[in-house]
Amino acid sequence: MAFSKLQQYLPTMWYGKPGVVSTLLLPLAVLYGAMVWLRKCMYQHGLLSSYHAPVPVMVVGNLTVGGTGKTPLTIHLVKLLQAHGVKVGVVSRGYGRQVDHIQHAKHSPLLVTAQTPVALAGDEPLLLVQQTSVPLAVHAKRSKAIQALLAAHPNTALIISDDGLQHYAMQRQIEWVVVDNHKQFGNGLLLPAGPLREGISKLKETTVVWHGATSSDSKPYTMQLQAANLQYTLSSPGSNVAPAPGSTVYALAGIGNPERFFGTLRGMGYNLIELPMPDHCVYTPAFIQQYRDHPIITTSKDAVKLQALGIGAWVLPVEAVLSAACYRMLAEQLATVGIAVNLGVQ
Repeated sequence: MAFSKLQQYLPTMWYGKPGVVSTLLLPLAVLYGAMVWLRKCMYQHGLLSSYHAPVPVMVVGNLTVGGTGKTPLTIHLVKLLQAHGVKVGVVSRGYGRQVDHIQHAKHSPLLVTAQTPVALAGDEPLLLVQQTSVPLAVHAKRSKAIQALLAAHPNTALIISDDGLQHYAMQRQIEWVVVDNHKQFGNGLLLPAGPLREGISKLKETTVVWHGATSSDSKPYTMQLQAANLQYTLSSPGSNVAPAPGSTVYALAGIGNPERFFGTLRGMGYNLIELPMPDHCVYTPAFIQQYRDHPIITTSKDAVKLQALGIGAWVLPVEAVLSAACYRMLAEQLATVGIAVNLGVQ
């Protein structure tokens, strides 16, 4: 089976009923789970060294492979804290950077700016900086990213790690886990038999934010993604006019959960020609040129890559909207690490 087909098949298997393939993969899942548990225990008992940053660290991550909405949540938290005077910085592994894995691990940490090429920054880090102007550093070892960020921005009061829930080489004081309320944990199995990076018991140690949950779900910490007006990837749309609801468009999504994006566009009334792509997909002008007989609507994460190529397309920005309980919890957690902030929620 080709790798691309395997990428498409695994989510179907993970989020369906356990079948023959997932059953055959169970021994590997058990082995993977044992390795994750052993590694975590070794960090907890000091058998493996972990980095303790001089400022508090908050991890925003997920328990499963694929998109749950953690990057829009991170963007929202950064904007919120900036608006309340908290000097926040972000670190990321920079997944999707077009750098060889070994070179990536040895390479010096990179401080990302809005002008950093997406190939060096990674799509999610560049999106974060472009939307928030937050100080941000990328490196496979987040300790190095934190050290580089603090050296450049010594007044930083809080570090948010975009992903890194299982990166126990980095100590953290606050953990938020985003869970897709619809897909949840799929078949409930660990990799590779299922989508779980770590056992569900991890949720007992964290603040769980349920993406897509409503008041009827009786879950206090919830998040919705609210769509904004279409924007053009380039500085000016020129003669291009934003597609109106009811028209046919190409829906281009190289994200962890493209179906959520497609569902939003359908709800807005568009007729879709769906183009689901692998997460962190690398685009070329020749590829995009195939899809010019209808307008293209894409995600913010894909847009940073199209912008770098000078390709015009329409972007559907989304904003995270959190329940009041999330803000109360955040204020309480920040207070425990010495950051007093009034988020205006009773």
